[in-house]
Amino acid sequence: MKLLKSLSVIAVFTFLACNAGSSQNLLDVDKFETKLNATPEAQIVDVRTPDEYGSGHLVNASNINIDDAAFDSKIAKLDKSKPTFVYCLAGGRSATAVKKMKDLGFTELYDMKGGFRAWSGAGKPVDTGNGVVAPAEKKLPV
Repeated sequence: MKLLKSLSVIAVFTFLACNAGSSQNLLDVDKFETKLNATPEAQIVDVRTPDEYGSGHLVNASNINIDDAAFDSKIAKLDKSKPTFVYCLAGGRSATAVKKMKDLGFTELYDMKGGFRAWSGAGKPVDTGNGVVAPAEKKLPV
């Protein structure tokens, strides 16, 4: 009976430890931006569609569409040992991408909570694709 109790306690702590680790790298936009700015060799991955990416994205972000059949092979070309910052529109696709990337051997991943919507809603800088970087809340002339 004591063995069963001990095993149960170990199982609970193991479960909690694993879950705590998975949520530590989900950062709100301010923490995401702070960590990104403090990371000189950061890789930034936008996992949205090319059309979404084209309407605005984080500065220096690479577009690797999670819905592309070649996602795994494209993402595998990145340096798995470098810190990698991932985002999508609202957070769902980036969570899926982060899981896949962990399975592919990436060692340091950060997922933006709320995605590009939260980023732009907070007025953070956005690259419009025209070489113009501006706060997301401002509309730029076309």
